[in-house]
Parts: sequence; C-alpha cells; structure tokens
Amino acid sequence: MRIEVLPGAADAALESPFLRPEFSALAASVRPDVFVAVLEDDVGVAGFFPFQRDRLRVGWPVGGMMSNYQAVIARAGFTWDPIELAAGCDLIAWEFDHLLASQRPFAPFHRSVMGSPYMDLSDGFEAYAVARRKAGTEQIKKVQSLTRKLERERGPVRLEADMRDPSVVATLLAWKDEHHGRTGRENVLRLPWITSLLERLAECATPDFAGMVSGLYVGDRLAAAHLGLRSRTSWHYYVTSYDRELAAYSPGLIMLVSMARVAPELGLRTIDLGKGQSLYKDRLASDATPIAEGAVDVPSLQNRLRHLRLTGRTLLRRSPIASPLRAAARSVRRRGWFRE
Repeated sequence: MRIEVLPGAADAALESPFLRPEFSALAASVRPDVFVAVLEDDVGVAGFFPFQRDRLRVGWPVGGMMSNYQAVIARAGFTWDPIELAAGCDLIAWEFDHLLASQRPFAPFHRSVMGSPYMDLSDGFEAYAVARRKAGTEQIKKVQSLTRKLERERGPVRLEADMRDPSVVATLLAWKDEHHGRTGRENVLRLPWITSLLERLAECATPDFAGMVSGLYVGDRLAAAHLGLRSRTSWHYYVTSYDRELAAYSPGLIMLVSMARVAPELGLRTIDLGKGQSLYKDRLASDATPIAEGAVDVPSLQNRLRHLRLTGRTLLRRSPIASPLRAAARSVRRRGWFRE
C-alpha cells in the first residue's frame, strides 16, 4: 500500500499516530481488507479515508478495536457528505468508535461522544506538573514517593523510553496473557493478525511515525513495559502491563510519569491516554479530545435487515434470558471488530 501524505491538515487532532499513513499501511500488511479512499475536488487531492470492508460490505476502522482514532484526513476547509462517502467506498455502513467529534459532517451520525484524555507536555514536564498541582491533584508527588520506595527496597529505577527489543514485547504479551487468564477474558492481542500487527508496529521507526517500546527497570529486572505509537508530536499510550510481583509499587504508573518526563526531550507535546474513564486518567490528564461512537448507514434493504438483527440483539441483552447468551453476542460483535 502506498499513501501520499496530505499537507495542510485541518485539525490538530489529526496528529494522532493512528491517522498516519504508516499505521494503515502496516494494518494492510497483515489484513487483506484495508482500503484508503482518495477524496478529490476541483483543486486536486483533498483528503483520505482509511477503512476496512468486510464480506457484507460493512465498513470498520482500520485495525478494528486496535484503532484509537478515526477520521477523514482532509485539507483545511474541505467538507464531504458521509453517506456519499460510504456509498462511494461500496459500503452499506461504516461503524466507528473513536471518531474525531470535531469532524462536523459526521455529527448527525454520532450515538455518543466522550473524551480521550491526554497529558499536555507542550511547555515541558515541570509546567505540566505545576498545572496538575494547581488542579488539585497530588498524583505526581505520590508517584515520586512510590519511586523512592521502590528504589530503597528493590534497586535503582530507570526508564528505557524507546527500545527495539522483541523480548520486551514478548514479555509484555505474556503478562497480558496472565492477566486475561486470571480474569477469564479472551486476550484479543493473541489473535494472529493482531499479534503480527503489534510486532510490526514495534519494529517501525520513522521521523513521522514509530512504534515505541518502553521498559521500566529495577536494576536489571523489567518491572513494566509499554508498546506505544508516536507521530512527530503525539505519543499514544497503547498496550501496557507490569510484573505483578511488584504491584504494590505501581510500576505501570511510575513508568507513565517517567515517560511524561522524557516526552518533551523527544519532541512529543502530548501523551494520549486513550478513551475511557479511569482514576489515573482523571488525575494525570490535562484535557480530553472529544471522540464519538456511531455509524453511517447508506439507505438500502440490506441495511434495514442489518438493523433488524441489531435491534433483536439489543432486545436480547435486555431480556431475562440475556446472561446465558452474552458470550454468543460478544462473539458476533468480535467478528465485526476483529474479523480475520
């Protein structure tokens, strides 16, 4: 897959690494159903729309639920009709769950909007830490105390921010296996195409896009690991885990704050923590980027039948017999977002 980079993007949030052409290209290297529509106007190429298309002609974000931002990547001032866009891509629908809510053409198709919290490091770590204290949180101070305690009791602590070490990725995935084994949940990271994608992301390193494997070490012992993505200015907190034997020291949190310390030195202005609520996000986030869930549906008989199936599934979840059948419902959803 070859994608030209479009200058003059309309939205600062388009700096997310998930919206870089490299992410779509790497996804296309492990999946046969990745496409990029080229949008044109009288001036020429105006934008790009990356998507996946399944056998039923339903569109999904590139990478399914491994995609933490979705958008039309367009020149400033360009607009589009979402139904015409979907139809032009031979889709009966396009489902999204991390769409930039600032893209107003999609607004009528939002089902809900929530934030993707981020740490603003554009003025450096110390300015960020002062801003968090003024906001009433002592989280940075608490992490510093935990770090000193870990050093006293276990050994010197250091962060390796950007490694090309497959063994660290293997340990990270093994920790994820252990966690999902304890909770009884399926580890989707072990789906073959997702594992391959993560491995390729970890190997990719260009000035505008890279996978960044980070490790927090106590002496020579790996205490926490993170596989993230970065663009030229934004670092996305992505897949992370830690050594459970060191859980009392919160090594994952120490690693994240350590990443924030070095991010400005690497030219990274933000660390995006990803959609969803969590106490650590509430305490560490400077602000949040609004993102939307929803779907663009092209009027058709096939879509009406599809909505009848979805409505039936919703009624099933609300019915007294829902519990025994939830696993089947999750399986149906998984086939859409994680289809091989």
